[in-house]
Amino acid sequence: MRLFFESNVIDNCPMEAAIGVASLTVNERRFLNLQRLAVPVFNLPPTQGEPARLGFIVKSAPVVIDTSVDPDNGYRIVASVKNVTQLGEFISSTVTLWGTPGDPRHDSSRGWNCISRNEPVEPCVRPPGLGEEPFLREPVSCVTSRNFKAVLEPWNVPLGSVIKEAFYDDGMVSSCNQVQFNPKIAASPTGSSAGSSSGLDFRLDMPNSWPAQKDANAEGQAKKVEVTLPEGVTVNPSQANGLGACTPADYAREAFDSAPGVGCPESSKIGSVDIKTLLLEEEAHGSVFVAAPFDNPFGSLLALYVVAKIPERGVLVKQAGKVELNPDTGQVVTTFDDLPQIPFETFNLHFKEGDRAPLVMPSSCGTYDLTARFTPWNAADPNNPQPNEIVTKTSPFTVDHGPNGAQCPSGTPPFHPGFIAGTESNSAGSYSPLKVRLTREDGEQEFSRFSLQLPKGVIGNLSGIPFCSEAGIAQARSRTGANGGQEELEHPSCPAASQIGQTSVGAGVGQALTYVPGSLYLAGPYQGAKLSAVAITPAKVGPFDLGDVVIRQALKV
Repeated sequence: MRLFFESNVIDNCPMEAAIGVASLTVNERRFLNLQRLAVPVFNLPPTQGEPARLGFIVKSAPVVIDTSVDPDNGYRIVASVKNVTQLGEFISSTVTLWGTPGDPRHDSSRGWNCISRNEPVEPCVRPPGLGEEPFLREPVSCVTSRNFKAVLEPWNVPLGSVIKEAFYDDGMVSSCNQVQFNPKIAASPTGSSAGSSSGLDFRLDMPNSWPAQKDANAEGQAKKVEVTLPEGVTVNPSQANGLGACTPADYAREAFDSAPGVGCPESSKIGSVDIKTLLLEEEAHGSVFVAAPFDNPFGSLLALYVVAKIPERGVLVKQAGKVELNPDTGQVVTTFDDLPQIPFETFNLHFKEGDRAPLVMPSSCGTYDLTARFTPWNAADPNNPQPNEIVTKTSPFTVDHGPNGAQCPSGTPPFHPGFIAGTESNSAGSYSPLKVRLTREDGEQEFSRFSLQLPKGVIGNLSGIPFCSEAGIAQARSRTGANGGQEELEHPSCPAASQIGQTSVGAGVGQALTYVPGSLYLAGPYQGAKLSAVAITPAKVGPFDLGDVVIRQALKV
């Protein structure tokens, strides 16, 4: 921007870059009078980390309006002017940004030549080829008021010592019943094998007409999205091994320019997101993280954080989602609420694939529907007499073969458990550890119970081994809370002297299982037998703690 001082102040900004006008009152101390000045407001190239930059010139002083987006305050746009010039005594200003800068009604005020009080350098004519794309859009919710906030700080005090705030309520918008809302979804698993691990690709499209047409209503945005996976799709236990978690402190450190791992740890990442918005040429890219169990905004076992960024524009998108199980069907339901009123074209989510993918497909072949329920910002509300309805969309996908490329299972699933047992020593009369391994393949029925019969002559020496008490067993069973497994690891319910063995339980599908160690204790009478064995497994792996799993088995001779 090139400046000429005093009466011949002009600029080099093209007329098509004008997006508004500013009217300012300043006190010219040298002439002891007030001056009212009208100047054009231009769209300027933003700097790194800025979504947009505006500016105008007052006398010889350029005024730059920097912008940012506040993800912690409803993604509001924050415009700020720092180091206001002291060349003239600033009295007041009125800044008008045009909703549609290319509208012919603004031609008489477009650019410096049109509104300068001095003789125009060039005639005030409309730039050729100027379009009429809209610049500003009203909210799509008629429930809350459009409240503005201003924060001011004077020059003549230490920085930050005196800050004044002002508020203005411009009322609510109307005609929300005329806002269209027609989302489209497409979902497909990354694997189509029954009972096998799989990722998921989910795409959301919003056929938005804004900003191509200045007179059209923009399409609304969803305030709440509930995605329900088909019955039979479950969370994969295999993913827990080596999985990290994103704590609230980690989440808070996520910034638009933070490097991977500075906020949420990379070990907690289970997917990626890509968002294309109508507002910017750049796309937002980011990750899906597992939130720390019970230490998240919902206090739930399962929760997700979506973090997407456009670093060059200073844009950061952060959304927390609650994951819960339908108590009647067991279906996985993920809910994101209080989403921003920001228009976008596409939202793509990808859950990673592989043996440690986050999902397991249903155990039977067939066609399954993923369901998404959208509550738009202009949906039913007492203050909205003609609301839009909640929109439900489904996307089918097919499971078309069995585990490991086999044919689709039919009828009752097979049941061919694997069993291996033996002692470490084969010397007669020697003492030796006994090892037993039970296995099942993917797609087979699960164990409901089992019994083990030892060979003739194999006996145990029980002298000097105390029982794990009934109180100890009851304590282990009671450890079902958020830290139950950790409590068992730190303070075992049974005395170490009563331990007679160890267990290792592998959970999940495929070859990459999650193994959880446990302890086997000798206990007293149970179900008519004089002795019993108690397996206590602290179900704690990765970030998840599901308390203790206690299995007691009578020992009979």
